[in-house]
Amino acid sequence: MVRFGIFLGLVLSQSVLGPVFAQSSDDATALEPEKVTVAASPGQPGSLELRAWEGPPEVLEFYVRREFEPAWEDPRQLRLLVDTLESLVDDGLDPRDYDWPALRAWLAGPSTDESAWMEAELRASRALLRALDHLTWGRLDPVEVEAIWMHEPVRDEVRHREHVISLASDALRDMSAAFSAARPDTELYGALRSLHLRLRRDLALPEGPKLPSGPLLREGMTDPRVPVLRELLGRLPPEPEADAEYAELYDPALVAAVETFQRSQGLVPDGIVGPRTREALNRSRKERLEQVRVNLERLRWIASLAQPDLVRVDLAGGEVDFLRDGQSLWKARVQVGRPSRPSPSLMSEITHLTLNPTWTVPPTILRNDTLPAIREDPGYLARNRMRILDFSGRELSSDEVDWDRPAGIMLRQDPGPFNALGEVALRFENPFMVYLHDTPSQRLFEREQRAFSSGCVRVERARELVEMLLQNEPETRRLEAMRLLEGDRTRDFHLTRPIPILMTYRTVGLDTDGEVEFRPDVYRLDAALAKALDEASAR
Repeated sequence: MVRFGIFLGLVLSQSVLGPVFAQSSDDATALEPEKVTVAASPGQPGSLELRAWEGPPEVLEFYVRREFEPAWEDPRQLRLLVDTLESLVDDGLDPRDYDWPALRAWLAGPSTDESAWMEAELRASRALLRALDHLTWGRLDPVEVEAIWMHEPVRDEVRHREHVISLASDALRDMSAAFSAARPDTELYGALRSLHLRLRRDLALPEGPKLPSGPLLREGMTDPRVPVLRELLGRLPPEPEADAEYAELYDPALVAAVETFQRSQGLVPDGIVGPRTREALNRSRKERLEQVRVNLERLRWIASLAQPDLVRVDLAGGEVDFLRDGQSLWKARVQVGRPSRPSPSLMSEITHLTLNPTWTVPPTILRNDTLPAIREDPGYLARNRMRILDFSGRELSSDEVDWDRPAGIMLRQDPGPFNALGEVALRFENPFMVYLHDTPSQRLFEREQRAFSSGCVRVERARELVEMLLQNEPETRRLEAMRLLEGDRTRDFHLTRPIPILMTYRTVGLDTDGEVEFRPDVYRLDAALAKALDEASAR
């Protein structure tokens, strides 16, 4: 047999590299033969003298570490790779992105031609590295489709490439373990992969009937839509001898089934079948499959952003929790930005707390909300404890302002229980001017959907979160912060050690029983991400 290292040198200088990587959906990483010069080192079989290299560095590094020994001489190893690549479909990835059809065809009829064998060798290694890269970081760059703003870039390209190459080397010893190590190590990711498999296998089955529109359906009502509702929820129909009126009765057992379904969809579990419940019932398996696919991608994006100590905000789920050493120790509900003013996805660090904050009305809220309220109600400012200031900080009277064309003013709300920010605001660097804060609007936490704010995140039981953050502080500083919080003056308290905060958007989660819970896509982002994934695979 021709030594692999010498033969690789010949192949890399021939046109065979065009077809080897031309089918890649990422042209930016295709090897260009005219830019590669590789020769065998005299007297050193299997070793290469690399004179120039402008191809993918991970491919070169992979073979350098193997001392240019082939990776896929054993057909069983190549078969294992092909089967593993095929299984990526339930990661929401397209196996065709990883040369799966060509590698499968090679296995079906392997050629004895050395150049064809070399082509299969390089295809397989390129596919392995590419698949592991996408599992660890994501198929798409979120900056291009659904940006996560970061105070400091988390990804180190050199370390990331090192990690992927190391996983590829491990894969040659244990393919399954290496691919498992590349995937996000979270319960939700595993649950979504399993659900993707079930939904995909069920696509060929007939869809259930669609629930027609109509008046709100409440317990005890008789309605011709009830039999359809029973079928959609998989409930047994009434006994055959039951009369027609009973068959159409919305009875307590069916109400309980509707409530269970509503919980799984992030809806108010009130047992009342209205437009939103009907829309969720009528969603097809294909639509659910798309929702699972886009959220698998989002989970890959954020996998590397996790920190042992972390404040984590689930925007679509309307929750915040606090992690210490990777364990969630505290959880509460949040109110997030309305669809017209969405809360951003971001990664930053909470650096300080503003205790008993004043609230300066942001320009957008001033223009769109506050000024119209003042024009309609002259007592609005006094009732909401707001003062008028010019840009130098001088307080003005209401009579000094032309409220039809106000200029050069700002409105500031005094601290206190009525203040829009409540007792405390948690500050972190970001270009969106958003932060976490307490709120006097506690009743809104009882709503199932809590997208009410103008972009900032209102936190239920915010004082408890403050106490969690202060646990890292020396006792004297912690007591000082709590004393200031009990006062009525506005003070900033800087944390000795900043705490990372991660705000992300995903339209699936796990309920308290570990079952997948679908959430409404309040910011309408799922369809755009699904389209971007489709377009990436089509290239």
